Amino acid sequence: MCGRSASTTSDKDIAAAFGVGEIDGHELPPSWNVAPTQQARDT
Repeated sequence: MCGRSASTTSDKDIAAAFGVGEIDGHELPPSWNVAPTQQARDT
């Protein structure tokens, strides 16, 4: 198992779902193939 995942939701949509008004950091682009060595969102 290689540990890859998908990240398809935008930062703004995630923030809206959790009621967050401001996001720190830069927005990560959506990807269907996020490798374990790439930056990813943590919720």
